[in-house]
Amino acid sequence: GVTSDPDRRIFEHHNGIRSGFASKYHCTRLLLIEHYGDIRQAIARETQLKGWTRAKKLALVQVSNPTFKDLAEQWGWLQIGPYRSIAAEDSK
Repeated sequence: GVTSDPDRRIFEHHNGIRSGFASKYHCTRLLLIEHYGDIRQAIARETQLKGWTRAKKLALVQVSNPTFKDLAEQWGWLQIGPYRSIAAEDSK
């Protein structure tokens, strides 16, 4: 999905806050993130990815995240409350 607030979005997915595909299928790991400076580019990319086969999407993830680790966990994000998270390094 497209978001201007990845921290909030990750929190929502990890906690099943929003109903929809991610909640229905228990998608809780961040496997890939792409940054765009323009919302139109981000939406176009999302539309493109939605048209891909599952195999093609998995191949894309495998290039940058071959072990399929949760990038949010790998970056040390902690959930501290509704729609907020901080880096673990900042909490020390």
